[in-house]
Amino acid sequence: SDNSKNRNIIEELERLKNEVLTDPLTKLGNRRLAQMKIETRMQELTTYDIPFGVLFMDIDHFKQFNDNYSHEVGDQVLVMVATTISNQLRGMDIGARWGGEEFIIVLGNVDHEALGIIAERVRFFIEKSWLSVDGNNLGVTVSIGGTLAQKGESLEELVKRADLLM
Repeated sequence: SDNSKNRNIIEELERLKNEVLTDPLTKLGNRRLAQMKIETRMQELTTYDIPFGVLFMDIDHFKQFNDNYSHEVGDQVLVMVATTISNQLRGMDIGARWGGEEFIIVLGNVDHEALGIIAERVRFFIEKSWLSVDGNNLGVTVSIGGTLAQKGESLEELVKRADLLM
């Protein structure tokens, strides 16, 4: 029937949209999704004064995991960090892989205090997670920079400031 055909098309579009906006390795959002979400939040900030912030993070000494172990282990580290990020997000937040070993979290409706608390929680839980590789427990730490968005600034300016605060 036409109805089920339409339903299949809608499901297929939904699947494609998810594919286009998802990082295949970590299953977090990708850079494009983060950019879209920041643009939306910027409009909300300008129009309704709803504040938002971004956390920008980098896995410390990531190259060592690839060099000392393997790219597979490096990938597992990325997945572990991404999973930890996902588990710390509130419903209105979005986590994304910005590129390489960089991640970004877009936090809806936060002030400086909430931004700091969430950043610290994410950092703490990543530090407490570990991978078992060849009988060794591999831990990982992240550097995080966080900032609230300011009206009228560009996406690039916002992300750059968070990056510099790392």
